[in-house]
Amino acid sequence: MNKLILQTAQQKLTELLKKYDNFNYIFLDNWRGYRFVYDINKDCTCKYGCSACPLYQLLKNEKPTNGFTAGLYLTSLKDRQIFGPSIFLNIRSYKQYQQCFLSYLKSCKTKKQIEKELKLIYSVRLLYSKKPNLSKQGKKFKQEIIKAL
Repeated sequence: MNKLILQTAQQKLTELLKKYDNFNYIFLDNWRGYRFVYDINKDCTCKYGCSACPLYQLLKNEKPTNGFTAGLYLTSLKDRQIFGPSIFLNIRSYKQYQQCFLSYLKSCKTKKQIEKELKLIYSVRLLYSKKPNLSKQGKKFKQEIIKAL
């Protein structure tokens, strides 16, 4: 992974952890650009700018820095058909995030698409967890996806 991206993400992670304490996991991936995927204690299920979602309020004005963003991604209609009805593409529980990879892999039609998705899975980094041993948990996350294929 690009060192500048990783450094930028680590700095943003430190900042976010000081401002918001409801994270279970935070992943860094490179799907539609480098971004965080958040697993929080309570889903932000509200539509476009809900003041009841503290994570949305924290991230609503995020701008990309050095090719990375901590901001939230709205789902498109096509995204919702593949990944489920959530308003934000990158607020997913641990299991929902794994299911996103599996759902997309099932929609792949060519070997090249499958290989690209497997590379994406391989490159995902677990940057934060309430549980100890990030490295072990990161491996477990990926292994569970592969086993479910």
